[in-house]
Amino acid sequence: MVVSRPPRPIRPPDGTARGCRTLDGWVLLTPLDLAGPEIEIGWRLVRSAWGRGYATEAAQPVLRHALDGLHLQQVIADIDPRNGASAAVARKLGMSALGPAQYAGRTVTRYVAAQTAAPCRQ
Repeated sequence: MVVSRPPRPIRPPDGTARGCRTLDGWVLLTPLDLAGPEIEIGWRLVRSAWGRGYATEAAQPVLRHALDGLHLQQVIADIDPRNGASAAVARKLGMSALGPAQYAGRTVTRYVAAQTAAPCRQ
């Protein structure tokens, strides 16, 4: 999923306005380290899009699709512990912190969203 803003007018020297779209970021699902078996959700936004709720808004349907559409048992997010904004997004998505994990030679905090059990039908 790509996050973009509504068109903003660009005013060339002749004064006419043309619409454009700017790429503000992306959300993805990928096998962890491109090898799996864990599936990771990730997001990245340009700095000017930070703090506006875009990451949460864009990641919610992607995570729902992973769990409900693809029927994955869990989805993880490895987040640098210094990145409080991404940790907040993970929590808003309903992900729980599992604790420290090693990723690319550094310690990250692993968050997980797990498939919830379907209610029993009688």
